[in-house]
Amino acid sequence: MTEDKTILSHLHAAVKPLPGGRYELTYTFDEANQLSDWLVMNPAGIWEVAGGELVQRSNVSGITPMGTQLVTKACFIGDVEIEVEFVPVDNDRCGFHICQSDAWQTYTFEMNADWGKTWQCTAPLGMNDRPRSATLWSFTRDYDPQKMYRLRFGRKGADLYGFVDGLLMFTVRDTRRTSGAVALGCKGQAGIRYASVVIRGRFDGRWIEDNPPYPPPKETRMSHDIELLTASLRSSVPAVRWASAAELAHVREDTVLVPLIGALHAEDNAYVRRQMMWSIAGHGADSVRAAFAAPAAAGGLAATEVAGELFAMANRIGRVPDEPVPALKANPRPKPDPAPAVKPASAPPVSPQPFDKVLRTVADTECPGVEWLVYESRFVARKDNKTIRNFEEFINMRQLAPIRVSALAFMKDSVWVATDKGAFCFERAFRGWVEYAINREHVGVPVKSVKALSSQRVEFILEVEGSIKTYVLDTKEFRWE
Repeated sequence: MTEDKTILSHLHAAVKPLPGGRYELTYTFDEANQLSDWLVMNPAGIWEVAGGELVQRSNVSGITPMGTQLVTKACFIGDVEIEVEFVPVDNDRCGFHICQSDAWQTYTFEMNADWGKTWQCTAPLGMNDRPRSATLWSFTRDYDPQKMYRLRFGRKGADLYGFVDGLLMFTVRDTRRTSGAVALGCKGQAGIRYASVVIRGRFDGRWIEDNPPYPPPKETRMSHDIELLTASLRSSVPAVRWASAAELAHVREDTVLVPLIGALHAEDNAYVRRQMMWSIAGHGADSVRAAFAAPAAAGGLAATEVAGELFAMANRIGRVPDEPVPALKANPRPKPDPAPAVKPASAPPVSPQPFDKVLRTVADTECPGVEWLVYESRFVARKDNKTIRNFEEFINMRQLAPIRVSALAFMKDSVWVATDKGAFCFERAFRGWVEYAINREHVGVPVKSVKALSSQRVEFILEVEGSIKTYVLDTKEFRWE
């Protein structure tokens, strides 16, 4: 690990010490050498300093969540924040990232004024998961491409937060990542201009010089032939090794695991290693365990350390149950499948346990045939003539239980729920939940009532420090009254 003074000696930012061993790094892009503190993800991105600003001139899209990124060489741990003044110029996707280890493993605050017009905060769930499964907060909103925006995105303790022009947009809780680089990203966003970037955080001791490899353009990307892909894992070009591992992530044949593990052992580029590990972990715990049992894979590899991380990654992307994995020995053998349990013939049938006590049922006034079940302490459920959908994953991820519902309100595009832990909105379009900072300041406070006043205005009555307050949100203009 590198000492702080060594990392500071590399930097071309204006540096200000902060309490707790943290630093504030300010980039105003008055000098081109400030770019030497950063790495470019996807060389098709054109990042340069011009006229006292940082500019990205390419309309690149690419295969990663962001077409191109500018990533700090310094990495940070614990509480971290990025503050950016920027003009979008185009109307596509602008991304701001913290705790990043690669293009998929990162927290992202994204503003998108193109198709979908979505502002959202996403968490890392792995490249093979559905994108919406990673959404922590989302709101449908446009932006002005010619306006200068000031954005702050950060992590404090277990909470992520985002401000735009001084207004709190969201606070959400997630603990999957605690360290990594900071990055700027854009996709199809030619001409975006950054007037300044300020980073506040504590160094984690890493200074990464390896350029993040990226696959060649689509028209020259390598074949999907498995033999060619596995052979290319030994290429002398990091971008080719990265692309090979990325393509093999979609191959679900166990025969590719041994070459991947062998290549991982020899790989010295941090970004290529990370992609190889994700490609291996995506096969699931059982396949990874069997592959490590092969002498060709285990030879010379620090199996206990690497395999432990691989199993943890497999758990995070949801391909195996989230349970503790025992440390592996250097050359483990797969355990035989346990014999199925035999239920005694005399055992009485087991009745399914109810999810929670239902206090009342409310008809959805905007969606005929749909009802909402209000539980005693486990939020709500959506019921139609075919299914009942509980939102257990959402309340567990946000650690909301027990949560008690006081009122519901229905609009054409959304369902609003008032609870003792704040106000929540179910977006019908993407079938996900958003937590609201009422008047952009009250988060997690008891909301006594919610009512739809019109097709675009919703009223909240809440209790703040013993006082009753009423606020109205214009959902089209995103304006509080």
